[in-house]
Amino acid sequence: MDGSRLAIVLIFLLFTPLLVVQEVRAEKILHNLNLAFPVLLSSGEGGTGSGFFIRNDKGVYLVTAKHVIYKDKVSDDGSTHLRYNKITLTYYSDAENYTEKQVMSLDLNELDASSNILSDSINDISAIKLYYKKNVFDNNLYFNPGIKIVDDGFAAKSQSAAATFKGGYRSFKDDMISNEVYIFGYPTSIGFRAAKQIEQDKPLIRRGVVAGKNNITNRIIIDCPIFPGNSGGPVLMIEDRPGVKKFLLIGMVDQFVPLIETFVNDVYDYKNHSVSNSGYTVVVPMDFIIDLIAKF
Repeated sequence: MDGSRLAIVLIFLLFTPLLVVQEVRAEKILHNLNLAFPVLLSSGEGGTGSGFFIRNDKGVYLVTAKHVIYKDKVSDDGSTHLRYNKITLTYYSDAENYTEKQVMSLDLNELDASSNILSDSINDISAIKLYYKKNVFDNNLYFNPGIKIVDDGFAAKSQSAAATFKGGYRSFKDDMISNEVYIFGYPTSIGFRAAKQIEQDKPLIRRGVVAGKNNITNRIIIDCPIFPGNSGGPVLMIEDRPGVKKFLLIGMVDQFVPLIETFVNDVYDYKNHSVSNSGYTVVVPMDFIIDLIAKF
């Protein structure tokens, strides 16, 4: 190697920056309390659903889909009947990786008898008043009859999604098509149980966008597929502005939009209908939920 080539190599070595490998601290898109927002409803008879807590100056409420806790059949007098006598609620604190959970037992008959369960006669939503305040100046929360904590795994300093929600609400008229959304819930119907692919008592998250709005029925359409167990779960929308990122509760998971295909057999003159998941989901907006809770 001649002198000029050696000099070029030395200069290259002297002035080439070294690649320093170091650990970069990851940042979560969602706050831990937002991740702990969904609630698992279990009947003990195989039935499950999702829900979430809302708090106002009168107390704390559980919101879920009406079909999760009520039977589909309506009596001749127009009344509906509870699907189960009791259910349990499982939810998590703001600790990392869902390491702290609390389990609450609800006697639905007792809560219903004391008018602490309300359902919308038109929309597929129900609300249960779990805690109450004696007055607006009282910072303490008191259990309604029929409620009991059966497993308290929260640390003393942990926060519960029952007490705080990191975000605000967004009404139907202000929901923006194409904005990013997250759905939270417990799709307990998926996966092979024997393979332990998912932990059935921990929530899963999906991400999508507001695909459209049905102005006839006042429903939000999102492009997140859901499965049995997701019903009643919360939907958060991200509003991303320069320097500010907001997480807004826009509604509750209601039902999937089916893809219906019809196959015709001309030889034997019969039709076969195939129903599958289109990947789109119907969301009940917050307007109806807020109106229902205001009736307590």
